[in-house]
Amino acid sequence: MFHLSLRPASRAALAGASLLTLALSLGAFPHGAAAWPVGQDDEVALDDFTATSKDGAVMTIKHADFKGTNLSKEEIEKLLTPDTSSEDKAALMQKLKVGEMSIPLIDIAPKEGGAIHIHDVFGKDIDAGKVGKFTISGVDGSGSDKDGAVSVKAGALIMENADLADALGATKDPKQISPLTHLGHLSWEGIDVTGPDKDAGPGKTIHVALGSLEIHNNYDGDVLKDGATTLKGLLIEPSKGTEFANSLAILGYTRVELNAHIAAHYDKGAKKLSLDDFTLDGANAGAIKLKADFTDIDSSLFGADAAARLGALAGGGIAAIEVRFVNAGLFEKSVAYFAAQQKTTPEDVKKQWAAAAGQMLPAVLGGDPSALKVAAETQKFIAAPTNLTIGVHPKSGVFKFSDAMGGAGDPTALIGALDIVAAANK
Repeated sequence: MFHLSLRPASRAALAGASLLTLALSLGAFPHGAAAWPVGQDDEVALDDFTATSKDGAVMTIKHADFKGTNLSKEEIEKLLTPDTSSEDKAALMQKLKVGEMSIPLIDIAPKEGGAIHIHDVFGKDIDAGKVGKFTISGVDGSGSDKDGAVSVKAGALIMENADLADALGATKDPKQISPLTHLGHLSWEGIDVTGPDKDAGPGKTIHVALGSLEIHNNYDGDVLKDGATTLKGLLIEPSKGTEFANSLAILGYTRVELNAHIAAHYDKGAKKLSLDDFTLDGANAGAIKLKADFTDIDSSLFGADAAARLGALAGGGIAAIEVRFVNAGLFEKSVAYFAAQQKTTPEDVKKQWAAAAGQMLPAVLGGDPSALKVAAETQKFIAAPTNLTIGVHPKSGVFKFSDAMGGAGDPTALIGALDIVAAANK
């Protein structure tokens, strides 16, 4: 339903910049990394380096220093050149090691006009896919590509204690890419981008902004111990008349405004994975909160082997799930929409939904004794929509994923293995 096709000024030029080439590929190919020659501590400096991409965008680096690197000047220039083949870049990234790198300014000039500036690129302790620290003080500028004008602004980016090997590197065997980047800390603030929405038609734009992103993770070797991600002030604002805007307008919104928080921890000895919090909070809409406990989850879930990850999930089970919706306007907007569609009143719609909940929920839950209470609590929420919490607990203590797959053809049996409770407005 949503079509986002935001194109920052000259993708090819941005891809060729040191910011994107080095930052995103520092940990690209650790498993095949060449050994660093004993005693090598070379310094490479670039002055007045320019490179032009095939679409005509020009990248300029006035000065850059690479200390303690195993790459030659020619190799670094080749790595930074936008149109270097992916095979050659892969070979260079496999080899890349840098003690400390500094690029005060990267300028990107799209062929159609304008300029993008990337300020104070700094990296430290980059070694075979591991990054001690990588920072950028900011990005700003504007320009044009073939689909229209673009403006870009972003504040400080900080990345520390990262091992990006599995997430970014295994291009020869994508099936082996780990779903979890090993990232100690990342923060980015003040991101604001406006550009053409190509799929929406000529002259249509989309505005995306993010107040801040903060990630903290702790690991025991390659295994996650605990982690948290906080996202504040995500804004997605489409042009009027686009499919995206029309979809939002159905419920009376002109843009999406979200905050999010995710926190989890893993007990390797007990093989217990806990989703402590997964919250999506929409402005003038409401918040969805999810908590869950999973048992018998093998630590291979965090590895690079796809088959082992699947096996870790298949052998696990659910101990508890809780879903909570806190209303902040979305329910009323939904009722108003359906009332307008049916040419009736919001109160009549709420009565219809309450009646349907009283009839359908007991039927769906297979006549379980708890079904009537679930239906009653749902009706209470419909009458006065403040919040609704649904809890699910296996009657046997653990509900194995393998049991769910085996009983997929009999929903009644699956539901019968669970205790489902509800609580409204508490």
